[in-house]
Amino acid sequence: MRKILFVIDSITCGGAERALVALLNKLDYEKYDVDLLYFYHENEYFREQIPKQVNIIMPDMATSMALSSKSYVLRHIAAVKYWPITVRRLWYGLMGKINNKDYFKRRVKDWNNMKKYVPKQEKKYDAVIGYLESNPTYYAMDNVQADKYIVFQRTDYRTTGCCPEWDLPYYKKADKICVLSEEMRQNFVKEFPQVEENVIVFPNIIDIKDIIDKSKDEADFNDKFTGVKIISVGTLRKVKGYDVAMKACRRLIDMGYDFRWYILGSGEERQVLENQIKSLKIEDRFILLGNKRNPYAYISKSDIFVQCSYREGFSTSVFEAKCLQMPIVITDAPGMINQIENNVNGLIAQVGNDESVAENIKRLLDSEELRKSFSMALEAHLEKCADDTAYKLQLFDEITE
Repeated sequence: MRKILFVIDSITCGGAERALVALLNKLDYEKYDVDLLYFYHENEYFREQIPKQVNIIMPDMATSMALSSKSYVLRHIAAVKYWPITVRRLWYGLMGKINNKDYFKRRVKDWNNMKKYVPKQEKKYDAVIGYLESNPTYYAMDNVQADKYIVFQRTDYRTTGCCPEWDLPYYKKADKICVLSEEMRQNFVKEFPQVEENVIVFPNIIDIKDIIDKSKDEADFNDKFTGVKIISVGTLRKVKGYDVAMKACRRLIDMGYDFRWYILGSGEERQVLENQIKSLKIEDRFILLGNKRNPYAYISKSDIFVQCSYREGFSTSVFEAKCLQMPIVITDAPGMINQIENNVNGLIAQVGNDESVAENIKRLLDSEELRKSFSMALEAHLEKCADDTAYKLQLFDEITE
């Protein structure tokens, strides 16, 4: 039996976590002995969906202090034994914020400074999989003994602000580097031509039937609004472009449109977004619903799906909205633009441009006929999306062998 370790930051509500759970639920556990290590044991959104055959490894206190959230560190600040880790973690985090370092650059610096405090795994594996860029990849490479090292780059590398000079040694060590699309593969190879032969496309496993079945459940929007519902899905991070969405919302209100815009997701930017919502005076129109166990029910009960991301690896949420035949507005960001044919099965706005987003939403608000035509066009999408899970599982078998 093949011993596999998956490493990821958390199992909170996000695209990477959703993809991992989908993969774990398709594996043959007569063939694989699977361990799962995640650093954040807070808001374990997908915990109940992880198969019972998967052994979840609890990180030791030092690993949690070094790699978990800042809120976790502060809650355990009284643990005197870990003060060296605590002080450094908080200091480096503060300096990163002050110096306005990019998210991924802060992560590189955090790991570089904290890895000496993180114990190595004693167990040896046939394969270890860093299922997300940055810390899961660094941890898998530096702290786990394995015959094969596999990493997933789930964001288009050239748009992340990462550090190629830091990452190259890790990617050289990897036996396989998995990306989500051919576009991502080409961009990654341009950045790292030295590892081209090891870069493969490994798309997410997405269960279309499950999405459609779950979309039929009831959805509680916490209000009795019966007008047009706009919905967006994604973690509350800057990269998702909620600042653009809020400004577009304000523009549409000023034009006289009556609607509600709901956001499914949680994350580190919630307080920031709540302050911006108040500043724009859109509290009754732009509503943060938080995580929902079944997002598909909410998507299907809405009228328009909007995703304003600045970048994506491969937007699972957009793909899922297509499966539910939603009228869609996206931005022309990497990871989304190839999923929609503009004016055929959806609309594409300029990334980072709230006026462009508002104008495209306006077109859908003005025309129920246009919304219906996009929904009908996406029927063809469903017909073309043959279930290729078997192919992906075969590919998984090959890369971990």
